[in-house]
Amino acid sequence: MKIILLKDVKNLGKAWDIKDVSDGYARNFLFPKKLAEIATRDLVKKSEAQKADIVKKAEKDLELTEKLASELDGFVIKIKAKANAEGKLFGSVKPEMIREALLNEKLNVQSIPAEKILTEAIKEIGEHKVTINLPHGLEAMIAVVVEKE
Repeated sequence: MKIILLKDVKNLGKAWDIKDVSDGYARNFLFPKKLAEIATRDLVKKSEAQKADIVKKAEKDLELTEKLASELDGFVIKIKAKANAEGKLFGSVKPEMIREALLNEKLNVQSIPAEKILTEAIKEIGEHKVTINLPHGLEAMIAVVVEKE
C-alpha cells in the first residue's frame, strides 16, 4: 500500500515521504496513530509542496547559520572575574557565562544552548580558545579573555 508519512517514523522515513508498506502495518500502526495517510493524488501534490517548503527552510536556516558562524569566528569577548595574585580564579568561567557575554554583545546567539559551547570551566586569567558547535555541523572558534576584576 502506498502511503504518505505525516510525521517522521523511525526506521521508515521522514514526514511527507511516500512509502510502500504492508497493508497491516499501515492499518494497524500508522493510520491509528495518525502517522500516515493513503497516498492519493491530492496528498502526493501536497507532499511535494511540503517537501519543497522544508528544503527552502533548511537552505535559509543553513544560510543564517553560516552567517552567524562567520560573525562568531575569531570574535573576542572579555569577562571579568575575581582572581588571586597568581591569576587563578576564585570561581570559574563556565559556558553559561560565555553565552551570556555573547548575548550582551548583541550577537544573535539565542538559539545556541550553553551545552554547544565546548570548553572546560576556565579557571585562570588569560586568553582561551573556545569552540561553539552550531547546527548543520558548523562550528566557530572564539577567544575568551578573562581579566582580573
